[in-house]
Amino acid sequence: IYGGLLIAPNTKATMVLNPNSNYLSLQASSEAVEFAGALLADCNVNLDNSKDSLAMSVKSAGLYFGTRSVMPNLLLTGGARHDRITLSLGFEDVAKEQFGMLGMMAKFKRDKLSRARSIDIVVTPSQYINHNHEWRLDPARIKIEVDSSRVDIDRLCVSGPKQSLTISGVASRERGDSVLIKLDNFDLSPVSMFTSRVGYDVGARSNGSATIKSLLHEP
Repeated sequence: IYGGLLIAPNTKATMVLNPNSNYLSLQASSEAVEFAGALLADCNVNLDNSKDSLAMSVKSAGLYFGTRSVMPNLLLTGGARHDRITLSLGFEDVAKEQFGMLGMMAKFKRDKLSRARSIDIVVTPSQYINHNHEWRLDPARIKIEVDSSRVDIDRLCVSGPKQSLTISGVASRERGDSVLIKLDNFDLSPVSMFTSRVGYDVGARSNGSATIKSLLHEP
């Protein structure tokens, strides 16, 4: 329909708007919504706005890349009020014994003197379970300076059974800024969830560290 967005022809949407009370309600359902190669199957969207707050939920039979199911039984919930947004994304695959949950909060800021815009993101405790193995995403802070394209990462850590991956530092266009990546016996096989769609299956464990300078410009 627009910019590569494709929607199934039998899609339905109902909207209620009351300008006097500043109330908005939207319910929509579709057999398929596709964008940039990602497809949501059998999805339902609910959105409600009351005065200065917004609540949203998206429920889908699954997220697909091509023909590969990546996140079955997907549920996205969130809310917004003033300059803050909260989001929670979860999925469950009973047949494959897989479960995932990712949560985050974001606050939009503008410096009083420079008027520079920034986004402070707090990653809340999250997890991914595959059979009896659990990977955890520990709480972390990420600051994005919109005007200067600078991303400050404060110890983003993914850990599992006797393994971990840690990312910290500053991603920018400046040679003086760098991002440090540390891997401790980290299992790379979950990456196959994404690489298999282009014909690559990844299965290995990695140790070591790498420092990447000017990540956003000729790293």
